[in-house]
Amino acid sequence: MFFLMIKIDIVLPWVNGNDLYWKEQRDFYSGQIKDEKINGVIRYRDWDNLQYIFRGIAENMPWVNKVHLVTYGHLPNWLNPSYSKLNIVKHEDFIPSEFLPTFNSHVIELHMHKIKGLTEHFIYFNDDIFILDKLGQSDFFTHGLPNDMAVEVPITSKISSNIFSHFLINNNSLLNKNHPKKEVVKRNFAKFYSLNYKSLLIKNILLGHFNNFSGFYHPHLTQSFLKATFFEVWEKEHQYLKKVSENKFRNYMDVNQYLMREWQLVNGRFEPKNIDELGRYFNITDDTKEIERHIKGKKSKIMCLNDNGHVINFALTQKAINAAFEEVYPQKCDFEL
Repeated sequence: MFFLMIKIDIVLPWVNGNDLYWKEQRDFYSGQIKDEKINGVIRYRDWDNLQYIFRGIAENMPWVNKVHLVTYGHLPNWLNPSYSKLNIVKHEDFIPSEFLPTFNSHVIELHMHKIKGLTEHFIYFNDDIFILDKLGQSDFFTHGLPNDMAVEVPITSKISSNIFSHFLINNNSLLNKNHPKKEVVKRNFAKFYSLNYKSLLIKNILLGHFNNFSGFYHPHLTQSFLKATFFEVWEKEHQYLKKVSENKFRNYMDVNQYLMREWQLVNGRFEPKNIDELGRYFNITDDTKEIERHIKGKKSKIMCLNDNGHVINFALTQKAINAAFEEVYPQKCDFEL
């Protein structure tokens, strides 16, 4: 099947939690931290494996137009800043000065559409997402629209332990405020009840009679975006997003980039696909055997390795995981010196 090639960029935020100047600045503003659970130093822990993200992109996504590496200012010493497909983006290059410095990933996410030269179609990475096998443009966009899945799920939480649910609830409140569910589903019935969702479709069937959206299922993988979506959300909810941008650290009142994704879903700006088929999500523990097998066997095209604070022996766990990546990607790529 023929697919029209379009320009697609990648946005990849990264922070080196060991950088002394960054630590000094973070400590200076640390009095504004509302909750250590969502802002502790572990949230900025560097696994020293960013090079394997770039090697995976170079080998498996050669069609990518440009990678925008978003950084506080520091860079890995192995990075090749002069490579034509790499754009180094500092926070001050796209985030208004009134919100800087920021140590809040949500602020970075909400402003990334302002990156100079960013293409209309782009893919958002986290620095814990790795590419293991060949991917084409059609894995991310179809007919110029992001591939995605509009699957509803109820937001549930034990407030004392699941702070992330606050962000989801805030996202959902803004979404329901601006988009009546009945009208949305009527306009996009085929996309909300696509057979591509397979067993997940039952969730939409069970939640279909509710008047408001209960929340959406979020695969923790890469995310395809239209830049225009960000401009639209900012136009509709400027005051709320401005208030979030003032939070130098993650705050209970924040929204994140999931809001932009959900906005695309309810406006029908997506092609229904089962995104789960592309990748696998792992929470890292000290037992890395399954993760190592997954990497070496390239058992999915995309994988996410989430550091949720359950690792006790960081040095050994880091060594085991990075050794597996080195086995799969032993050669430097053009993003490296």
